[in-house]
Amino acid sequence: MDIYIQAAKEIIRDDPNGLKVFSVTGSQGTGKTTVFNEFRKLVESGDNSEIGKVIKDFGEIYFVERKTSRSIQEEMGITKPEELFTDRELIKKFQTKALARKAFDDIIKPYETGYKIVVTERSPFDLASYTTAHLGFYSKYDSFVNRYINEATKLSDVYFSMILKGGLFDIEHDGIRPVNSYYQSMIEKLQLQLLNERNSNYWDICDSPRLSERINMFAKLMIDVSGVKFND
Repeated sequence: MDIYIQAAKEIIRDDPNGLKVFSVTGSQGTGKTTVFNEFRKLVESGDNSEIGKVIKDFGEIYFVERKTSRSIQEEMGITKPEELFTDRELIKKFQTKALARKAFDDIIKPYETGYKIVVTERSPFDLASYTTAHLGFYSKYDSFVNRYINEATKLSDVYFSMILKGGLFDIEHDGIRPVNSYYQSMIEKLQLQLLNERNSNYWDICDSPRLSERINMFAKLMIDVSGVKFND
């Protein structure tokens, strides 16, 4: 699909234990950015809580700042979000770029700069869910969607995810994200299906609306995966 995707797959193949990517995932409007930002503040503030102390044992953590979808929308000059729901060839091009950007930002760049732990928003399965939702109905795109899911699966070998359950908040209308709750639920179901069927790594779902509980759960996900003991 793309040279970045291929390069990321080679990193995973050649050094399967060299990188762990922890992602805050979920459908639109579930609070991913808030959890990401607050968790980053916890890490960078030198917090002395039990979680803060344990997180320090990971060493330096690479936080992925660039927003995948929004940065691509800006580059492609997409000003009307409905274009990404009606123009199927544009969706195909956009989603291909998104997966390549994910490969570069989450895997290639941190790995090549010596990081072992990465924290990001969204995972390749998030992108695969949106691709399936918008192109899976059309037989013309069957092979593309299947190939996309397969590529996302290969990249996901280094991802460990916490998915934020939808329906806990009203979706903020920012002029970009869809606000329909049924659409949100459909995307969430696709994400869970892909995680259940395709993901071999540990993941968990957070159904709490409380920010402190979400941050604690994400920190514990990292701790559990990394084998560091954590005492409640």
